[in-house]
Amino acid sequence: MINCQQLFRLPEPRPGQPAGLWPYVIPPLTQHLLTPLLRRIGATWDVRWTGLDHLRAVSNTGSWILASWHEALLMNIYSVRDNDMVAVVSPSWEGEIIAAAMRGLGFDLARGSSGHQQIQAIRESVRTLKQGRTIGWVVDGPIGPRREVKPGIVQIASLAKRPILPMHAIAHSGWRLATWDKQFIPLPATRIAVGFGTPIHVPPRVRGEQLDTICEQLAHGLGVLEKDLFARLEDRP
Repeated sequence: MINCQQLFRLPEPRPGQPAGLWPYVIPPLTQHLLTPLLRRIGATWDVRWTGLDHLRAVSNTGSWILASWHEALLMNIYSVRDNDMVAVVSPSWEGEIIAAAMRGLGFDLARGSSGHQQIQAIRESVRTLKQGRTIGWVVDGPIGPRREVKPGIVQIASLAKRPILPMHAIAHSGWRLATWDKQFIPLPATRIAVGFGTPIHVPPRVRGEQLDTICEQLAHGLGVLEKDLFARLEDRP
């Protein structure tokens, strides 16, 4: 007896994928319908930038790693769209939806995360950085805990000898989803503040307590950046 997957020659299910045909339909819909909608809504946002001096500093070094919290994913990927960046996305079912959106915003993809195929993700990220391309890494993804920096990004920075640039975004008004990351969806025409923190330069062959210390340093840097963004959000135009 031929099942639906054999009949339509569907790809193998991804980790965590629900049953049925909808999981194969949602990612294409995300890329071809929802991503253009995001571009239209994003064009209405009043964007205020901070930390551009930090961005210029790492730009002069070649490639770097853009580090952000999962909760600001929507605002961040819109803000750095169409810039020849490589995003590291989980190969899970949920990651495939995010990957579809990022393709529509001009990102290339590397698949893997702290939860799935971690070694592959680290190797591919290091290779990409050494080729001179910047990568984006969500430091508490793909499943949390929220705002807990996982060590993969520090290991990559150490192996590739590239700096980590913290990035975050906040919005004046929108919806906070009831997800593990408390993802924030900005309203159209709202003010958002997007910025970059002080770059972190990771020494080679980092491990053990030093690895944990740099993870804490990155989390602290993202926290400081968030305070700067709140101040920028309230600035008069």
